[in-house]
Amino acid sequence: MTGRLDDVFPDHSWSLDTQPGGYTVLGGKGGISFSWQELLRGARELEALAAELRTVSRELDQAADGLKRLRSVFSLSGSVWRVAGAAAAAAAAAGRQTSEFADMAEKVRTAYSRYADNEHLVARSFELTTRPGRDAMGNRTALPQVSEGDSFRHWEDEAAGYLAGLFVTGPMSTTLLQPAGRDRSVENFDGSLSGLLQRTGELDTVNGESMEGAIEVAAITVDDQPERYVVIFPGIETWDINDTANPHDLAGSLAAISQSPYMADAVTEALKEAGAPAGADVMLVGHSGGGLHARSVAANADFLAEFDPRYVVTAGSPAGNIPLPDQTVGLNLQQKWDPVPGLDLRGAPDTVNNVTVEFQDPAIVDPSSDAALAGHELHNYVNKAEGLEMSEHASVAPVVAGMAAFAPKGASVSSYKFKLARKYDRTARSAASVDHPDYRWPKGR
Repeated sequence: MTGRLDDVFPDHSWSLDTQPGGYTVLGGKGGISFSWQELLRGARELEALAAELRTVSRELDQAADGLKRLRSVFSLSGSVWRVAGAAAAAAAAAGRQTSEFADMAEKVRTAYSRYADNEHLVARSFELTTRPGRDAMGNRTALPQVSEGDSFRHWEDEAAGYLAGLFVTGPMSTTLLQPAGRDRSVENFDGSLSGLLQRTGELDTVNGESMEGAIEVAAITVDDQPERYVVIFPGIETWDINDTANPHDLAGSLAAISQSPYMADAVTEALKEAGAPAGADVMLVGHSGGGLHARSVAANADFLAEFDPRYVVTAGSPAGNIPLPDQTVGLNLQQKWDPVPGLDLRGAPDTVNNVTVEFQDPAIVDPSSDAALAGHELHNYVNKAEGLEMSEHASVAPVVAGMAAFAPKGASVSSYKFKLARKYDRTARSAASVDHPDYRWPKGR
């Protein structure tokens, strides 16, 4: 067994090497967490084989001893004696193999324990440099004896909890918009990664008129397969911190971080009105604040009771640490020169169902736009996503291929666009009680 993890998993992503195409990758099937899961699974299988070999070795020993005892009583042929010798040799070989398997399994477990302890130490050091810890009783302390349950609870989680109380916002109305000519079919629907991202920037105009608060539900039909649905969210449309009638404002994005339930309720209603049956597969795609909504909806318990979110795609969104269900794959696109994805003050999780791609190349600057936020502009993400569609990386390729199969070329597509508006009531909003998630990630996340 090789002693180097790199030799076992050559196509990994935990070192954050820049890949061909100018991006780094964290998480997914090429990530360290999944690699350790596979190694530990192998260790368990080795231990099971070792247990079986112990049984075989013991039975062979007993057979050899039985034949030897018979020889001392009866006159046995030389062939029987040779069988007894072979059984003894096989028992010895099985014993040696048992020791090797058990030793391999123990080495894997020891290596993982060291890795997890070191990662835990780094995370604890980070916590102690950002804020005082807590002792086992929950009291603040500057000492390193923080409790296990609090070891990953950084000060930014407290900030998120504070924001959760401020930005609950409120319930929304969902109005289906009629298309021009009442034909909902979409010709040449582009269901690629870049094509879906491009659609997030096309919701500010519906039927030739300026529109705020819109989302799109695309119903995808492929041959005789069950219909599946793509939900498209635009980016932030107004930077008003005071919640307006438009749920795509800054207050709505902050509410999404704290997983306010109202957007999930509105999307559920929209999907049902578009004909989505219970348990239908759904993909959610959003840029900037829209990515926050997409991720928050996919994590909502009531939404999960109605539908099955298969993919969540975010671009330029500080949403990577909104927990997703195990069956949902999150693809989080970021740019090195885009400050927005880091606004949640959390690093992206390295888990098998979370793939974070950070583009390293400089942003394409539009002379008419704010240069400071050039990296955040949608056209940069669309442009970089086109290159990502050709990726062969172990974490990226399966996700991109799965998305392409979700909304393939030639599929029959019907578009349903909805206008969302808050049912504005500050009294009801301030009195609302919302359960907020536990943001802590476990040791060895």
